[in-house]
Amino acid sequence: MPALPKPRWLENLAYYVTLFALSVFRVLPLQAARLLGGGMGRLAYYLSHKSRRTTHINLRLAFPEKDPKEKRDLAARRFQEIGKFVAELGHLWLRPWPSMSHHITVEGRELITTSEFGGPGCIVLIPHLGNWEVMSLFLASEYNLVALYKPIRFSRLDDFVKSGRQKAGARLVPVSGRGVTEILRAVRSGGVTAILPDQVPANESSGLNIPFFGIKCATATLPYKLKEKSAAKVILGTALRTKNGFSLIFRDLDTIMSNGPEEALTGINRAIEEAIIGNEAQYLWEYKRFKCRPAGEIDHYG
Repeated sequence: MPALPKPRWLENLAYYVTLFALSVFRVLPLQAARLLGGGMGRLAYYLSHKSRRTTHINLRLAFPEKDPKEKRDLAARRFQEIGKFVAELGHLWLRPWPSMSHHITVEGRELITTSEFGGPGCIVLIPHLGNWEVMSLFLASEYNLVALYKPIRFSRLDDFVKSGRQKAGARLVPVSGRGVTEILRAVRSGGVTAILPDQVPANESSGLNIPFFGIKCATATLPYKLKEKSAAKVILGTALRTKNGFSLIFRDLDTIMSNGPEEALTGINRAIEEAIIGNEAQYLWEYKRFKCRPAGEIDHYG
């Protein structure tokens, strides 16, 4: 049964509240915006029961060696990072993109291979670590980026988000068979695509159960399939939050992609784990990453 349309007043409210909040963050210096956002995130930790519960469950699963107080403190810091993420969107989506250049450092840029004359391009895997919106905007500003996009049900808010994500030149295509065909065509002809490798796949046929922090969970096979069909180079891209801005780090994953889907996905998850260690509070622990698991195994969120 299709979802009922949202009332117009609710759609307008969501749009204007988002626009107002991000406009406030936009006029503040980045450090001040982060400070305000972090304070709001700390408040959200006490008000958001569902997200707080999911965060605690994920941290318990991923870090069984940490004592309860360490995990509570990490969860609280995570919510501060969520607030900073939202605050940064005011700068990323509402300010001219060139104004962000002095906030960004890049490591491993030479790994990104493209071609204006045909031939395979590059598949950048961007986990939910730090501020992945920065990474997408950077790639779009420097390369021919085609990426998947799932529309928001509020149409005005959807237009606003798409405008922000496309401001640096990205071309967004729907999360569908047609969209996958578009990104495959792009990387085959020398372009770049960005994939979220730690997002739960839409159905069982789209993933394999691969360990992530030692817990088997559904992991999308799309990166492996794109590599197999295009011969494009595969790299991991993270955009970590630093004191003065963002550190964009690229790491070569191409060597792990040639030994079959299970080994490839195992290597991808391991690379994401390694990027998270030392930056634990910047990861999306409020997302139910472990919700789709092998049949008969425990439902951690039930």
